[in-house]
Amino acid sequence: MKKLLLLLFEVIFISTMARAQWNSNPTNNIITAANFSQKNQKMIPDGSGGAIIVWEDDRNTNTTNTDLYAQRINANGVVQWPVNGVAISNYSGNDLYPQLTSDGDNGAIITWQRDGDIYAQRINASGAVQWTANGIAVSAATNTQNFPQLVSDGSGGAIITWEDNRGGIFPPNGPDIYAQRINADGTVPTPWPANGVPIAAAGLSQLSPQLVSDNSGGAIITWVDSRSGTTVTDIYTQRVDTDGDVQWPANGVPVCEAANGQYLPKIVTDGFNGAIIAWDDNRNGNYDIYAQRVNSGGTMQWTANGTPVCNAGNNQEKSHMVSDGSGGAYLVWEDRRNHIASPNNYYFSDIYLQRINASGVAQWAANGLVICNQLGYQTLPKLTADGTAGVIVAWADAREYYDTGINPDIYAQKVNAAGAIQGISDGNPVSSAINAQTTPELVSDASGEAIISWADLRNGNSLDIYASQTSFAPACSASAPTSVSPSSQAVCSGEAVTLSASCAAGYTVQWYEGTTLLGTGSPLAYSVTSNVSIYVSCKNNACESEPDTINLTLSNYLSYAFIGGDLNNDAVLTFHGCPSGTVHWSVYQSESSDENGPIFTLKDSITGNPATMTLKGIYRLSATCSNSACAAPPAPVEVYNCYWIYHTLLSPNDNYNQGLHIIQSSYGGTIEATNKVMGTSRTWYEAQSIELKPGFEVNAKPNGAVFTAKPGGCLGS
Repeated sequence: MKKLLLLLFEVIFISTMARAQWNSNPTNNIITAANFSQKNQKMIPDGSGGAIIVWEDDRNTNTTNTDLYAQRINANGVVQWPVNGVAISNYSGNDLYPQLTSDGDNGAIITWQRDGDIYAQRINASGAVQWTANGIAVSAATNTQNFPQLVSDGSGGAIITWEDNRGGIFPPNGPDIYAQRINADGTVPTPWPANGVPIAAAGLSQLSPQLVSDNSGGAIITWVDSRSGTTVTDIYTQRVDTDGDVQWPANGVPVCEAANGQYLPKIVTDGFNGAIIAWDDNRNGNYDIYAQRVNSGGTMQWTANGTPVCNAGNNQEKSHMVSDGSGGAYLVWEDRRNHIASPNNYYFSDIYLQRINASGVAQWAANGLVICNQLGYQTLPKLTADGTAGVIVAWADAREYYDTGINPDIYAQKVNAAGAIQGISDGNPVSSAINAQTTPELVSDASGEAIISWADLRNGNSLDIYASQTSFAPACSASAPTSVSPSSQAVCSGEAVTLSASCAAGYTVQWYEGTTLLGTGSPLAYSVTSNVSIYVSCKNNACESEPDTINLTLSNYLSYAFIGGDLNNDAVLTFHGCPSGTVHWSVYQSESSDENGPIFTLKDSITGNPATMTLKGIYRLSATCSNSACAAPPAPVEVYNCYWIYHTLLSPNDNYNQGLHIIQSSYGGTIEATNKVMGTSRTWYEAQSIELKPGFEVNAKPNGAVFTAKPGGCLGS
C-alpha cells in the first residue's frame, strides 16, 4: 500500500516549475538523522522562501540529556547550516519545548524551558548563535517556569510569555502568566524588570499562554484560567505594551466564561491591533470549537462567550488557526462527528476547516468543510496561509492502518479563499515512508506552496526530522505569446536591441536567456555581445506557457580572399551576405615570392558593393562587411579551402588550366566575379557568378566552356 502511495505521490507532485533540491519523493528530504531521537520540531519562514527549524535532540543524552538544535533549509530544499544542525543549547540539563520567531533579519530568536527556568538564544541567517553560549536566562525566578511562547517585538527582539509558579504551586495558588521582552542584543529593555512582569496572577491556575503581536511593539496574550473554581476553566486575555505595562484590567478580561470548561486557546491578529481567539469548548457536554474577537481596547466584538465555529456531534478539538488577511481567520481541527461506536466503525477522527470573517460569520458550509474523512485516524492538523488568501493544511494520517492507528503518514491539502479544494480529494501524500511520520509543522514558502516538517521513524526506533515542499500547482494551460518581435535579428557586438511580446490578459511576459530570467513585461532592452537565443513566455502565477524563441546574431564580419592571374580588364566584384552594411575591399598584390609562394602587400582599398577595380598580376582581395551601428574589426585574410577553377571547352583541343585561383574563407558566402580571364592560349572567357564551393559549375561565354571548382593547392601551388 505504501509503495502505491509513493507512486501516486510521484505522479501528482511533479511541479511544472523546477524544484531544485526538493525531491518529488519526500523520503529524501532529511533535516537531521543524528543518533537517538530528534523530536518536537517547530519552524518559521526564513524570509527568503525557506525555513528555520528547531527541535529537541537526544544525540548527547548520555552526557547532556536533551539539547536543542536548529537547521535552515532554503527555498530549493538545500540545508544551509552544518549537517544535522547547529547546537542552540547543549547544556547539561534538559532543554525542552522550543519555540521560535523571526529576528527580522533572516534569523530567529528561540526560547525554551530548562530545568524549570526560561531561556532564549538568537541565531543569525548564517547559523551563528548571537548571545551567550547555551542561551540567556529570561526568567530564573523561584519554583518553576514552563511552556514558553514568543512573538517578535517588531524591532529585532521578542516578547516571551510562560506559565510561572513563583507565587506557589498548590491551591489557592497555582501557575500564573508572566512575560518578558528581550532586545535584539539579548538584553532586557528598561523598564521591563528582571524575570518578567505579571500578566495574570488571579489565584488558582492560569495555564497554556499564547500570544500575538499588537502591531505596536507589544502583545496580546490569552490563556486558560481556573480562577472561577478548580473544576472550571475559562479563557482570558490581556494586552501588554512595549514598556511592559498591561493595558486592560488587572489579571485580564474574560473571553469566555461558559459552563464546563474551555481549553487550548489559539490567537491570531485581526489586522486592527486586536485579535481573534479560538478554543476547545465543553459547554455542550462534548468538545466544540468556539471563537471570539477582542479589539485593541479589550472589548469583545462578537457574541458573549464566543461564536460557534463548529458544534457538530461528538468531539471537535485540537484546533489550529491563522489569519485570513482580511480581519477574519481560518480554523482547522480534529473532528469525530463521523465516529459511531461499533465494532466495524473506523472513522475515528477526520479533519475539517472553516473560514470566519471579521464579524465572526462562517463563510463556508455550517460546521466546516471536510478536508479528509478517510478511515482511521487523521490527527494533529496544522495550517499556514498560502500567500494568495487561501491556506494549506497538513496532518498525520493513519488511513493505511485504519484499525489500529499505527504508522501514520503525512498528508496535505490546499484550499482557496472560496473554500474550493485544490488538491486530491482527502489530501495529497507528503510522506508515506515506512513506519510512522507524525507531528507535522508547516510554513508558507512565499510562492503559493508550503514547507512541511515532521518527526519520522523510518530509520528504526528513534525519531528523525524530515521536510518536504508541497506542490499543488495546477496543470498549465497558458497560451504562448500572441506576438513576438523581432523573430530574429543580426546586430553588432554591444548593440542594444528592443524586444517586444504580447500575452493574453492576466499573463505576464517573461524573458529568459537559457534558464536565467532577464526580466518581465514588454518591451525589453537587451545588449548583444554574442550569438544568443532569447526565450519569451507568458506566465500566470505558477502556470507558464511554452516559450517562443528570438535568435540574435552578431553581424557577419565576413572576410573573403581571391587570387587571380594576369587581367587585362577591370574586375567587378560583388559581396553577398551584407544586405544592409558597407563592404570594404582591400587589394593585396604580389611583386615577389619565396619558397612558400607569393608575398602580398596592401596596395589599395575601396568601398562599395559591387566594386570595380583594375587588377593586373598576382593579387589577393579581402572583403569585410560592417553596418552603420558599428565598425567591422580588421578582416583577417584566412585561407581554409583552396580550389582551382578548371574549364573545359567544347573542343577537346582547348582543355587546359586557365590559372585562375580562388580561395574560400571559413566564413562562407559568395563572391561574384565578372572579368576576362587570359589563358595560356590567350583565349578570352567571361566567368560569370563563380560561387566558392566545390562542385559548382557555371557556363562561360561566348563558346559554352564550363568552369568547375575542384580541390587544388593553396597559395604558391
